[in-house]
Amino acid sequence: MEFLSDLNEFIEVPIPDQEIEKNDQALNILVDNRTEPDNTTTKPHFNLSRQHFKNLLSDLDAVTAQLDRIKQAAESYAKQKNSAHIQTVKKALNKIQTIFEYNIYRTGMSGSYWSNPLYDFRVWAGENMDQGERMPLGYMDTKSDGPDKIFVIFQQLQEMDITKTKDTWESVYEDFYALITFEKVRINSYLRRIDSFEKFNTILDQGASYYALKSKIFDIPTMTMQETMLSTAVRYMSLSIELLEEIKSAAKENLKALPDKKAAEALAFHTEQLIDEVNRLASHGHFNGMSLLTGRFSRNHEQATSSMYILLGAEMSESTRVYIPTLTAVSLVVPGNMAQPWKWDVYEAFTSEQKTNQFIAALDTSIGKIKQSMQNLDQLAKKLPEHDPYSKLSFDSMYQESMQYFLKSYSLTIKNLAYTAQPEHSINTQSTLVLLTLRNAHELITEKLINMRELAVQACNSVYNDQEHMKLNDEFAALIKSIEKITEQTVFNGEKILHTDSTLSSDRSIKLDLVCDEDGIIQKQLLLFPLDPKALELSRSNYFLEINRVDEANRAIGILDWALAKVNSNKARIGSCLQSVFIAEYKDSLMRDYIKLLTSAPKKNNSAATYLEYLGNLVDFTKHVYKKAEEYAWMAMSGVYTYNDREQMAFYFSNLLHDVQTLIKHAQTLSEALPQDITFNNQQKTKLSALVKYLAKIGAETSNFMEEIKNSDFLRSIGSARNVFEKITWIISIKE
Repeated sequence: MEFLSDLNEFIEVPIPDQEIEKNDQALNILVDNRTEPDNTTTKPHFNLSRQHFKNLLSDLDAVTAQLDRIKQAAESYAKQKNSAHIQTVKKALNKIQTIFEYNIYRTGMSGSYWSNPLYDFRVWAGENMDQGERMPLGYMDTKSDGPDKIFVIFQQLQEMDITKTKDTWESVYEDFYALITFEKVRINSYLRRIDSFEKFNTILDQGASYYALKSKIFDIPTMTMQETMLSTAVRYMSLSIELLEEIKSAAKENLKALPDKKAAEALAFHTEQLIDEVNRLASHGHFNGMSLLTGRFSRNHEQATSSMYILLGAEMSESTRVYIPTLTAVSLVVPGNMAQPWKWDVYEAFTSEQKTNQFIAALDTSIGKIKQSMQNLDQLAKKLPEHDPYSKLSFDSMYQESMQYFLKSYSLTIKNLAYTAQPEHSINTQSTLVLLTLRNAHELITEKLINMRELAVQACNSVYNDQEHMKLNDEFAALIKSIEKITEQTVFNGEKILHTDSTLSSDRSIKLDLVCDEDGIIQKQLLLFPLDPKALELSRSNYFLEINRVDEANRAIGILDWALAKVNSNKARIGSCLQSVFIAEYKDSLMRDYIKLLTSAPKKNNSAATYLEYLGNLVDFTKHVYKKAEEYAWMAMSGVYTYNDREQMAFYFSNLLHDVQTLIKHAQTLSEALPQDITFNNQQKTKLSALVKYLAKIGAETSNFMEEIKNSDFLRSIGSARNVFEKITWIISIKE
């Protein structure tokens, strides 16, 4: 059904006795349901806003029905002079007044003017639910707190006297009817935008659900990241086309409506809302924190640093540039022959057939270009390999096996958060336990922060009353207290290792010195942000961050995003240290196995073979660690990662490279200080000589490489990542 004809089908809606409570009851039902499992999404927020507008539309339909009744009674009175028609008009006017006072404006005060609380109504959307799109109703004077224009004209309408001639009341009646009709135009347009909001957020959920917790981003195959980015861009384009097609439909309807100015104005308003939605989509169409649709990755973009590259080919080593068109309204809906496109106005475009046709032609051109871009991205997606070349690294399988052992063996200790080093525990065990305890505490805090963020998002909804906001705020405050409890209880050897009150805390960070191996040659200093509510700016003295008002809730979302970034930074550091502890433990386990075999070897030549086997295993493990470092360099070559992601990759990479250097030095020391009671035959001497030369070669190359990248922004850009990847690949390819 066409937009205007849909609005003109006014159906009289019977008003039940409980009309006064209808809106509040409908809203309260949605509020009470917000704790259902499905409410981890933003769907309840959109349902609540949509239901609010539908209730208002129903109320306005009821008002229109009463207006139709008034007109019918007035026309009947003019013919029949029946006093019953006068009473019909009075009852209808009283009904209209009741609907406005108790349902729409909610003043509940007969005779007081209507100062529309819906004039500043906002619906929130976006990845962070921080896009407060204003959807005003009514006609308020923004410079004063005076009455709504609807109230002023309704007062005039109440003075209508149907016993007098039609020309004495008809103009006021028609003005009021027109205002109500245009309010319904607004509401229908807003409902359409809310549908678009929900589709947009669905795309965000599908495209960003993997990346809700940034610390887990490296657990997702790069191929999956690239595939998701391409499909997300295509879904954005599909939604953009949907909006453009609807704009085009409104423009064609305008051609039929001309020269009816009121119809053109209604269509122009509807189109303006859709154009605003096109711009909102372009401004906030993100993937992994990157804006995709504002021209940053378009073919004619001048900044080479903003190029989007993805990895293709069997080994995903071929870089291909991805082009994503600019989807702003200026690029899509403004006719191309305009000298000053920013001055284009949809109301002006709908004033003549020629201008409307130019508008339609611009839309057709834009739709065609977007469809072509969608096809290009689909073709690229088909070239992606089925498997990530680094999906089955030996390092990863060994690391996971080690972590599973610890989680199974010490789950109760880790779960309790408080840990005291036991004498029977090895250095590796103690370091691993404290790191896993920290990781578990961080997971718990992350869960609390995400729950808080969801409450803040709900509190952004303008239709919540004070009592409902207080209920949300109470839940919010309880979660802050639970974070305080977690940081109080995360204790190692009597020290609070996540709290600003800890003696380990200084200069806004907590320092933990970890000895990772039995020889003490692998040591790490772990720097963490304290995560108690005070450190995360969730509380100050006796004050807790609140979400009692919409502005407070928006501020809370920003603080929570900052807090989550701190937590995720900590988790990346903990993850890197866990890798180092695993490397140290594996090195020690090789040594223990070697000593065990050595003591059981009956002959010296067997001792030599055992020694060479141990040294060879140590070299092989060093290669596995190097291969893991290579993976981070390879990942950084893909454009789907942000600068901050590459910062984390660089941290992991640098840490692994230091561990590789330590392993090489350890192996070199062993190969140079041979046990005197071991005799090597010629074949074994040749093998030993090859290992010594190999260790010297990769040791020198690794040292030089680390010196090269010491003061550079390695991995921070795609170009530097490729240089690092090529260098490390060459080092790994060195033969024994």
